[in-house]
Order: sequence, then structure tokens, then C-alpha cells
Amino acid sequence: EKNGTFFVDAMTNHGNSGSPVFARWRGNKKLGLKLIGILMGFSADNIDFKADNGQILSLPHNSGLGVAISVRAIKEFVESLDSK
Repeated sequence: EKNGTFFVDAMTNHGNSGSPVFARWRGNKKLGLKLIGILMGFSADNIDFKADNGQILSLPHNSGLGVAISVRAIKEFVESLDSK
């Protein structure tokens, strides 16, 4: 986690921002989910293509890594608003 954000190994797309990020855990022989963050977007890479006319086009590509903000960072932000 850096600056309250972390990467999620999941394909994310436009419109997924704001979605919850859960971690699965097993305790007392039960499978559970724990909210660990909120999805902010995805890490984009560029892929270069050569067009028929020879021009190089650089297009954004979804890297498959989602970027999320941690629950801890969200709590700290909300608490900072309460103190003002």
C-alpha cells in the first residue's frame, strides 16, 4: 500500500470506479469477505501500432491491474472531515 492505494490483480473497465474490493478469508471453517478498498480505476499502458500510412499510433491499453484506495485511507479522510 502506497499513499493509501494498492493494486488489484483484476481486469477493470470504465464504469467500475467506486466498486467495492473484497478479500476472501477463512475463519472458524467459514468463508467470509472483508471490504479492503474501493476501486478507483485501472493502470493503463500504451501499445504502439503502425498504421498503413507508416504513422505510429500509441493507444491506451488496460494493463489488468486495478487501482484501489484502502479502507484505512478512507477512514482517515472521513475522520479528518469530522475534526474540522
